[in-house]
This record gives sequence, C-alpha cells and structure tokens, in this order.
Amino acid sequence: MATPANPFATLISEASDDPSQIQKAYEMHRTSRLSQQCTLFRSPTFEGLVIDTVLLRLTQDPSFVDTRNSLNFRIRPPGDIQAVVASCVTELESVLPGLWSVPQDWLHLTVLELAHSRTLPEIEALVHTLGAATIHSILAYPQAHPVRLVKPMLGFDSSAIALSFLPANDAGDAYGYHHLRRDIYDMAVSSGTQIASRYAVPSAHITIGRFIHPEDLQLPDGRIDTAKIDAFITKVDELNAWLKDQFWPRQDGSIPTGGGWNIGIDSTLQCGKGILWYGQGNAFEP
Repeated sequence: MATPANPFATLISEASDDPSQIQKAYEMHRTSRLSQQCTLFRSPTFEGLVIDTVLLRLTQDPSFVDTRNSLNFRIRPPGDIQAVVASCVTELESVLPGLWSVPQDWLHLTVLELAHSRTLPEIEALVHTLGAATIHSILAYPQAHPVRLVKPMLGFDSSAIALSFLPANDAGDAYGYHHLRRDIYDMAVSSGTQIASRYAVPSAHITIGRFIHPEDLQLPDGRIDTAKIDAFITKVDELNAWLKDQFWPRQDGSIPTGGGWNIGIDSTLQCGKGILWYGQGNAFEP
C-alpha cells in the first residue's frame, strides 16, 4: 500500500517553506472563515445554531455515557493563555448566556488527530500499531523542536467559538508549528498507522465554547433574533480588537504575556486515548 501524502507538507511546499507565507495561509484561513460566518449569521436564510445534542445530553443527564473513542496528540495551553480564554468567555456570556464554556483543564490544541468516533477496541488496535516507541518519540519531539504561536483571535461557526493563533514568522521561526505537525504526521504514518483525521486545514485553534441552547439567538417564538446576532458579532469584533491591542507582538518584537505560546517549552505534548471529545480525558503514555 502506498504511503499517503502528508497534507501538512503540501502547504509548506506551496509556501516555498517561507514562515511569512505559512503564517499568511493561516491568517487567510481564519479571517476568511470569520467573514463567511458573519455573512451566514446575518443572512435571512440563516437557520440558527447547530446544537451539539451529545453535549447537551451530557449536561442534562449525569448517567449518559459518550461512547465515541478517539486517539490524538494534543497540547494544553499554559496558565496565561487560559486566563485570556477566561476573559473572553466572560464577555461572550454577556451576549450568549447559554454558552457551554470548555472547562479550563479541558482546553486543548489538537496537533494531530489519528482517529475519532471509534470503539475502544478499534482505538486499542491503533495504539498497538503505533507502538510505544513511536508514541514516546512523538511526545518528546516538541521539546527538541519548540515552536511559537502568536496573534490570538476569536472565530466562530454555527456550533462553536474558538481562539486561534498563527505560527510565528520571525528570524528564529524557520521551523514552525506547521513543520511540527508535518513531522509528527510522518512519524505516526511510519509506524503503519492509517490517519483518519477530520481535517488538516491551516489552523491552530482552541475551542473555548459550544452552543447547546438555540434560544441564545432566538426570539421567544423561535424565530432568529437579528438583534441578538448583531450583539454577538459586535462582541466578537470588540474582543478581537482587544486581543490585537493587548496581546499581539509589539513594535519592538516583544510579545505580551498571554499573547504567545511556546509549544515544547510552556507546555508539553500529550497522547489522548479514549473518550476525548470536548477536551476531556487524561494523558496516556504506554
């Protein structure tokens, strides 16, 4: 069987391995997506929020068990970024009172998803194929190849809200976040593991909240409330202006606390196995 093409290598090649061009691709992805979602939400054909029914049931029924098993490599944000997330969530809740905010210890950035929505035996089989040696090598890799993420910005779609970052592109950033994802993908595939990720888009994001109450953007009769939508989008715009002013790199190149994430230094990579949706689950190490 032919080895599948590395989806992360494609962008690096198209960008001529230029950190500025790679950052531009990430920036274009998130800004164009935000623009599209703002247009969608304000469209007269907008049908409302897409409610995560599994999450809704989990919040309503303590006996309900989520049986979707996954396998991934993820990293949790350090305390200063958690504080930025908490500030954003507090503001968002003023216009979205029913927002389900991700618990602070569940916040995560997925570096590579290997599989999702499987049975536990299927996940265990993948872990066996991946092998302890490969898992240990992947977990240690960011510490030997640290990368930086900068320029936090909020984005959303009809199901969730996320805080995204861009790979840094300064003189010392020739090896960046997208290279890290490329290499970890190659390491996983070299073990014979087949990757079944939901997406490999140029994005570095932390989901910070999910929609479980459609009435947050509805009138009492269930119709879309355009005033609530305007208030929500205005709040996102205000928060993004605040993030840019307070946390983006300064003219002297310095990065304010909470505005940069040194992966491999500030926090370490984890392997997640089992019930991982929404960020739950503990680190697994064979």
